[in-house]
Amino acid sequence: MNENDLRVQKTKKVLVETFLEILEHEEMKAVTVNSICKKSAHSSHHFL
Repeated sequence: MNENDLRVQKTKKVLVETFLEILEHEEMKAVTVNSICKKSAHSSHHFL
């Protein structure tokens, strides 16, 4: 994975923003990869 690829940077940004958004409403222990993926419309393969 090329860290300089704009697609990679955008995906990371969206996933982090989604994670932080979920944290505003849920406790940390309730946040799952699946919940981040559903809300961000990205698949879980981005977490590999």
